[in-house]
Amino acid sequence: GTASQSTFEAKLVDASTSTPIGDAKVELIGADKKGEIVFTSYDGKAVFEGFVPGNYTLVAEKTGYGRVQVTVDGTKSNTADVKMNIERSLRGTVVNASDKSPITNAALL
Repeated sequence: GTASQSTFEAKLVDASTSTPIGDAKVELIGADKKGEIVFTSYDGKAVFEGFVPGNYTLVAEKTGYGRVQVTVDGTKSNTADVKMNIERSLRGTVVNASDKSPITNAALL
């Protein structure tokens, strides 16, 4: 269905598989710099109510994916399709499960 004019709908999908990404954090930041945060549902959609046409910055975040920031021209469209790429680099420390001591040179395969 089509989103009504007073709502803005972002749809998040995996860039390589086109699978909808649920439970991702989507922030829509307007000219007033106040961002509204909505989490995507299982179908990858985040719906913002009370949308006013204008220029926005959309920031999408989900664990395991790279952060996406796109500029949205809300005067032309009130929907956005956002493709997210799986984050290739894992950051963190690998630790021993029993005593939590760091394991150096651990390889993640």
